[in-house]
Amino acid sequence: MSVLVVTFSSDNTAYFDKAIEIRNLVFENEQIYPPQFKKDSLEDLSDHFLLFANGIAVGTCRTRIIEENCMRIEKFAILKDYRSKGYGIFMISEIEKFSKSKGCSRLVFFSPKALENYFIRLGFTPEEASAGSQSSYECKKMMKPVR
Repeated sequence: MSVLVVTFSSDNTAYFDKAIEIRNLVFENEQIYPPQFKKDSLEDLSDHFLLFANGIAVGTCRTRIIEENCMRIEKFAILKDYRSKGYGIFMISEIEKFSKSKGCSRLVFFSPKALENYFIRLGFTPEEASAGSQSSYECKKMMKPVR
């Protein structure tokens, strides 16, 4: 099986359109998140990722540096039929390498409650009393040191 993660900017329309398509399938159609999960004003300020399995785009996310040495992971999505196969682990591993190359020593992700245990298994630690709101759903701030 061939797995590849590609990093790109929002001006790469072929990759960006595919990332938006995956977001729509996961966030809007499947998990019923608010419309801002499709696109927002931070797209051009972010680095984007597409995960390919055997040439098929099956996952996406974006990252951006939010403070010195800290990269935030956003809009993390794996298509339903490709979950529980290690693709999310692979993408997080590639994001860690990327963040290290950018001088970051920490990753942060605001996890919906449904994904909190998944990100704990990936090495993230929930911050106490950090529950927040990402629009209309509750989330937990998760941190992970980059090694």
